Amino acid sequence: MFPKKDRFLRPASLWDLAELCPYAAVVTGPVFAFSEVFDEDYLYFYGPHLEAVSDADTETVWRLLQLEPGMEVLDLACGHGRIANRLAQRGVRVTGLDATPLFLEQARRDAAERGVEVDYVSGDMRSLPWPEHRFERIISWFTSFGYFDDTENRKVLSEAHRVLRPAGRLLIENNNLADLLPRWLPAVVVERDGDLMIDRSTFEPATGRAVTERTCVRDGQVRRFTFSVRMFIGVELKDWLVAAGFESVDLVDHEGAALAAGSGRMVSVAHKAVFEGLTARLKAACSGQVKSSEMRRVLRPMRPEEIDGVVAVQEEGAVAAFGHIFPQDAHPFPRAEVRQRWAYELSRSDVQCFVVEGPNRVVDGFVAISGNQLLHFGTAKSTWGSGLAGQAHDEVLDHLREQGHSRAWLSVLEQNGRARHFYERRGWVPTGRSIQSRFPPHPVLLGYERDLTEP
Repeated sequence: MFPKKDRFLRPASLWDLAELCPYAAVVTGPVFAFSEVFDEDYLYFYGPHLEAVSDADTETVWRLLQLEPGMEVLDLACGHGRIANRLAQRGVRVTGLDATPLFLEQARRDAAERGVEVDYVSGDMRSLPWPEHRFERIISWFTSFGYFDDTENRKVLSEAHRVLRPAGRLLIENNNLADLLPRWLPAVVVERDGDLMIDRSTFEPATGRAVTERTCVRDGQVRRFTFSVRMFIGVELKDWLVAAGFESVDLVDHEGAALAAGSGRMVSVAHKAVFEGLTARLKAACSGQVKSSEMRRVLRPMRPEEIDGVVAVQEEGAVAAFGHIFPQDAHPFPRAEVRQRWAYELSRSDVQCFVVEGPNRVVDGFVAISGNQLLHFGTAKSTWGSGLAGQAHDEVLDHLREQGHSRAWLSVLEQNGRARHFYERRGWVPTGRSIQSRFPPHPVLLGYERDLTEP
């Protein structure tokens, strides 16, 4: 069928093939022929291997991104949903975006078979169809970044940064060029039931691109096309991510260990700044353009007539954040009891109750303090990721310092990973003490403390 001069060098496994021949649908020119690469042949040749590693890939994503049930996650270039649907089975609220209708159709079928809901969207990763601060985590898995020229690839990173909430994370998993180049093969072959997929690849150091000529031989038909994908050394991709606005980047392998020259794959976890929503105002204050005293404070004393509004904010946030801890069918939010507690605490001289005012001067959160203990703290679900909670938290600490306290205390649900991460990133440390909540099913509350002499 082929001239004898053709050599077929078979890798040890399909995973090696994935490393040696990135199969991103990029062409060198203005047209990106996704349909050439991401088609039924792709699923036929690579599907069995991808299915075999999908559970392990999902576990790696979960661990490296520190996912929690209820988190809003975007799978960018989600393909046929092999990871998105598995994450949804673990309780994550997943949205998947891809440019290939065939893959999205299969993803939706698989989601239905698994009994999960995933919002699959057809779109372009260079222009995401969502507002700012939409997601808590974004995944770009298995060489799904690098499809375009450098200018367009940078747009992908900027768009990911835009739709991430403050303190959000972007994970990009791709080839580790330092490991790949020394063992580059001129050709690789995949065979399935007598059908062949042959890739001949070269690396262009001047452009950083791997250019692949692919030949598919299936059912007696031959199809040839060429595509290319951008490759990265770790430090280069890290610089791109920082230029896109990310505060820091961790370069690791699949186990979470620091990236090494011999790491089989490269994982970049980019962190968006915690106080991103306030950055411009803080910079202006530091530069003297705006006086610190002119920055509007968001805490003010709570009034009795605001209790119902506070309870409504608290209920919405609790249902959204604690649904996996307090299932609403078995343990509905105790609205009457919570309202009674706020009225009692507001009447006490040793408890200080505050509301958090959002940009529109409405009640967007609540705080209660007794001595140096933070009893209650939360903001409206609609403000999550806006930076409002961070500003309110800082004002609470300033208030405690003004009252002469050098340490502060609080309790947080052990299973509330979102809140624990929020506090730990702001200097709170576990005390080692724990108690059980008095609300059924009586989950564990962990004690935290904060040194107020530190900024």
